[in-house]
Amino acid sequence: MVMFGLPLAAVLLSLVVKPAAEPAPSHGGLDPAVGACWQGHGLHVVLTAEATPTESVACEVPHQLETVAVGHVPKALARRDAPPQRAELMGEFAGCGRTAGEYLGADWRTLDVSLLLFAPTAEQWQAGARWYRCDVVALGGDIDSVRDREGSVHGDPAGHGPSNDLTLNCAVRFVADDEWAGTKRTPCTEPHDMEFAGVAESAAPAFPETAAARDAAFGDQCRDRALAYTAMPGDLMRGRAVTVGFLPTGEPSTWPGGDHYGRCWVFLPHPVTVSIRGAGDLPA
Repeated sequence: MVMFGLPLAAVLLSLVVKPAAEPAPSHGGLDPAVGACWQGHGLHVVLTAEATPTESVACEVPHQLETVAVGHVPKALARRDAPPQRAELMGEFAGCGRTAGEYLGADWRTLDVSLLLFAPTAEQWQAGARWYRCDVVALGGDIDSVRDREGSVHGDPAGHGPSNDLTLNCAVRFVADDEWAGTKRTPCTEPHDMEFAGVAESAAPAFPETAAARDAAFGDQCRDRALAYTAMPGDLMRGRAVTVGFLPTGEPSTWPGGDHYGRCWVFLPHPVTVSIRGAGDLPA
């Protein structure tokens, strides 16, 4: 049985990447600073509302978003009287993602984060602002929650990869009414019943709202990722009751902006205390 989680959650024309710095005010025509942290005030405000978070805070205090790149809107949009909606910035998402990976120390899709684009507020737009922000949101221990974070999401200062607390590896799955309801990441040496197997990308024009649509969008790719990850033949995987789940990296409001990805997970029939990556079978 394949179970599905609830969704959380192109080229930059003028991308400016600056070293992490103290958060700067973002008023009028001033560009936000890369490395600035912001209060998002909850999952739904962060991921579904168009309103741009403007409450800048020090990254050492609890916050929900961090700016990883800043760009400038295309000229056709810049001439308008009002700022663009998130969906109108979809041409910037791929470049934003690449730059986010450099900032985070790994592909953002392989980490426990979501990536969002924000345009200036109406007031900032009228004052001359024509930037857009690429922000990262750290996801919570619950699959469809945003967590407050203390400290930057910037990758390991020594250049050895991303922050350890953002890495997706092994986890414990919570199920309610036969539905995948939540996840708690845990070391692979601790009892766990799911492991991250990779990323899938969908060409579907609309966000996959139903289980069937999510299977059409990500299922084949994620099953391939699971086979490669476990090195288990398909017949053996089915015989061992190892199944596959997939979770969109965003939700309906982020899909038009280019967030067409899903994270692939291998679901195990019982907890294990060693990773099954490349194992070829479940541990005895």
